Amino acid sequence: MQTIASILALDTVMRGEPELLLGSERLNDPVRWVHVAGTRDLTGLLQGGELVLATAAIASPTAASARNFLEALAQEGAAALFVEAPDSRTEYDDAARLLQDAAAQVGVEFPVVQLHREVRFVEITQSVHELIVAEQFSKVERARQLHEEFMNLSVRGASQEDIVEAAARLVGEPVVLEDRQHRVLSWSANSDRALEPWTRHELLEEVALERHWIRSDVGVGGHHWAQLVIPLQEATNHRDEEWASDAVLVLERAAQALTISRLAGRDERAVVQRARSAFLSDAATTAGLSAVRRRELNVRAQALGLGSAQRYLPGVVVLKEEIPQAAEHPSRRYAPGERQNQEIELIEHLYRAAAAQRIPLLAATTTGGQVGVLVGLGAVAEGTAARMAEDQTLAELFASVDMTALRIGVGDSAVEAVDAAAGLAAAAKVAHTAASLISPTHSFYRTVDLRLHGLLSQLAEDQRVADFVEAELGALLHPVDEPALELLTAFIEAGGNRSIVAREKFLSRPAVYARLARIEERLGVSLEDAASRTSLHVALLAREISDGRTSPS
Repeated sequence: MQTIASILALDTVMRGEPELLLGSERLNDPVRWVHVAGTRDLTGLLQGGELVLATAAIASPTAASARNFLEALAQEGAAALFVEAPDSRTEYDDAARLLQDAAAQVGVEFPVVQLHREVRFVEITQSVHELIVAEQFSKVERARQLHEEFMNLSVRGASQEDIVEAAARLVGEPVVLEDRQHRVLSWSANSDRALEPWTRHELLEEVALERHWIRSDVGVGGHHWAQLVIPLQEATNHRDEEWASDAVLVLERAAQALTISRLAGRDERAVVQRARSAFLSDAATTAGLSAVRRRELNVRAQALGLGSAQRYLPGVVVLKEEIPQAAEHPSRRYAPGERQNQEIELIEHLYRAAAAQRIPLLAATTTGGQVGVLVGLGAVAEGTAARMAEDQTLAELFASVDMTALRIGVGDSAVEAVDAAAGLAAAAKVAHTAASLISPTHSFYRTVDLRLHGLLSQLAEDQRVADFVEAELGALLHPVDEPALELLTAFIEAGGNRSIVAREKFLSRPAVYARLARIEERLGVSLEDAASRTSLHVALLAREISDGRTSPS
């Protein structure tokens, strides 16, 4: 954008030996156009922001006319006045004095320049107009390029991360996409510093005003579901007006691309979930992470809405066949094929419960059709007290959820969110193992709760386990003799007590003795031997795990 200062530096103006009479503090004001004054009455001829060129005969033949002329320029919004020198030195001195005196009386603040030498106004006008037109053309071309770039991203189905990254590249500053609650959905910064303000939501608006953050709403019509932000680190990073104007244009085009992306099928809920899921995926392992990367991930967790806590507890929820839609509709259940809707509804319900109980929470879908959660804990405890405190917090969070429809695996708590997120993999294994239990004994399972069942679940895919089952139970498996397998299981679970088996199976003791004897004969083992019973117990449990129907051991 052309300013008074840039115009004063032009060769066509310098040939007139310009002298600044007043208004030095306004030299950076922009100039929209140039107007040559052919009359003292300029009423209605200016639109504001013009540089006015005039001769001394028009601008200041007398003190009164000088005052009237300057006052009229101020009212019409002129940016500056350049006055051409008269022929005689005496008249020039009088013109300069008259203009300075008149400006003081009228209170004019815009720059007034006296040209010592005669110049052709048409040359000044042409030079300035060429620059202004070139700038305008450059802006039009810039707008076309931005429109084309973001439209291409939209056509290619680019993700919101790609769009935000493109905006950051075009403005040369970090760009953040936040939702209406100031939760970070996506960001492009190379450093975690860009997200620091989002870890202190109560100060976010104050920081934004202080540092002159540039923002653009994302949405259509009157519904804005997000906002693009350039989080300048310091107020001095505001650069200049030209850069700011271009940055606004970039954000507006990026916002349009994000809106098109959403209208194409990505709703707000999915956008938020994708940002949370991306964090859990990025924080899946802390092995080998640098201190900078760890801090970055912790800041991201805070920016995504996970509040501060003494420790963070990882958990994974595995959904079974169906789950209530929400607490307010306890009888309504989804069909098994609507698993994704189940996960989303569960997550939203957990967030409502967390808000009501003031529990820090970050929950999102993860790979494998499950929901990962990071739960903030209050006072730190140890041993049994720690587990009781964790279970109490989880119980409050899941209080109105049908626990028969899901299984929850819990990992070890950690001081930092990134370490807790790394524990989700172990929690997922526990949850999937617990999901195979016929008769659950806990609301929240940890590795220690699964015992032998947990070990066998981890080894379920090992061919050696399958070979062991075949060696121990093969005689009852080809073909499968379910009555014999059920009786053998009951006998082992009863600790080898035939009387208990007879009572539970509603059989006579002689019948139980006879049937168990036939099983011993078929298997070629003695059921009186404790080692045999142990081996058979492990084989039966491994078989049940492979069939997905087990009881805790």
